[in-house]
Order: sequence, then structure tokens, then C-alpha cells
Amino acid sequence: MTRVQTFQTSDAAFEASFSRFLRYAQLRIEDFSKPGLDELAALRDGSPEGEIRHDEALGRHYDVMNIRAPYYTAKVLPIARRYYHDALAGDPEGGLGLVLLLNYHRADVAYAAYLLYQRGELTQRVFGRVLGDVFIDGKCCGTLRASGFTLLQITEMFDAALPHDVMDEDDYAVFRSLPDVLEIYRGTAGQTAKQATYGMSWTCNRETAEWFAGVHASRGKPPQVWSGIVCRTDVLAYLNGRNEAEIVVRPGRVSGVRLEPTIQRLAA
Repeated sequence: MTRVQTFQTSDAAFEASFSRFLRYAQLRIEDFSKPGLDELAALRDGSPEGEIRHDEALGRHYDVMNIRAPYYTAKVLPIARRYYHDALAGDPEGGLGLVLLLNYHRADVAYAAYLLYQRGELTQRVFGRVLGDVFIDGKCCGTLRASGFTLLQITEMFDAALPHDVMDEDDYAVFRSLPDVLEIYRGTAGQTAKQATYGMSWTCNRETAEWFAGVHASRGKPPQVWSGIVCRTDVLAYLNGRNEAEIVVRPGRVSGVRLEPTIQRLAA
């Protein structure tokens, strides 16, 4: 078992570890210098120049079209430090707090947690909880794949985590009770069978797959529901936090992948 180091927030060792976390999460101290709403309001001094300064700063503050360019205020940095201190102390809530706080970088926070676990600075439990939280909420804030991480990197992260850390108690109970072989479904649009085979997110609920097919089809591609067979040993996690009965599988391990008959209402 890796021995986790302990730090005080005033220690040089803590500062070095926190700097590593920021670097691994693709963040810089400068990224926490965006003006807050109170600072924006202070720019308005009643003069035309003040209005111009306010409007320019407001545009920078709310320009979130590039999801990879965060706009965190200076007030966020000390909170991030406190959450990181708690995570270093072995508290999973500290890691989850970082995911919530650094919302635009949640995928990078997960990978940073993985690298810091590899270094022995974060516990396996903290890393696993962060990974599970980021993966299950990816549909809202960008998946690990959409953030540029490869299937190999994501699989390595799951292999490094303990299943009961990635999943909550109820999901882990279902995970342990899965049959040796199970039929699973995946909803896509405009994919080939090979692309579907290498997808990691499946479900044991066909209706959920149909829903995802309909969502993807709204982008102008024909809806698809794929089915396949996977061995229990190739299932990395079962996640139902979003009521999707998600089966996370090792890429390329789904066999007998076939396209289900198109349902008319999905194509409508």
C-alpha cells in the first residue's frame, strides 16, 4: 500500500504539492485572477471611460465559449487550497469539492488526482471517488474523452482505482451481483460497428440507449441502438447516479455487436 504524505497548508511541501496539482489540472495561478462581480461594479464610476472598462471586463468575465479557458475569481483559489488540503489528508470530500469548484476543469482534476495518487500524495480512495464523480457527471460538463483523454488513459485510471471507491454503496452492490455474461446496449448516431465496440459507456437498459440515440440524432445523424455481449470481468463499473444503469466496459471487449432495428419514433 502506498504511504500518503501529510502536509500543513503553510508547509513548503504543501505548496509544492498544490503547485503540482494545478499543473496536472492544466491550471495556473493566473487563472484565478478574473474579476468578480463586485470588482466589475467598481469599474463603473459614471464616466464614459468607466463604462468602457466595465463592458470590456464584463465580456472577459462571461466569455465561457471556450470551455477550456476557465474564469475563476481570486476568491476561488483559497477555497481550492482548503479542499486540496482536505484531499491530501485523505478526505474524499476534499477531492469532490475540487471537482465541483473547478467545474471547467473537472476532467483534468480527475487526471490530476490519478497522477497524484501514483506519486503517493493522494489516497486511492480520494482518487477513486473523484474519478467516479467526474465520469458519471460527464454528460453535463464534458466527458474525459471530450476533454482529450484517450481510451487507454481512461482505462488505466479505472484499473488504478478500487471499484468500491468509484461507485457508491448501492451501485457497488449491483456491480458485484452482475451475471458472468450480460447483454448491454448503447445509443449513438452515425457510428460504425467498430466505433460502437470501442465505446466505454453502455447500459443494461434498452430504453436508456434509445433515449441517448434520440439525443445524438438531434445533431442530424440517424439514431442507432447497438446491442452486444460483455463478460463480467470486462465491466469496469456500474453507475446509476443519473438513473442510466450505465455499464462502463473495457474498450473493445464487447462481442457480437449488432445494430438493433430502428425504432420509428427515434427517427421522427
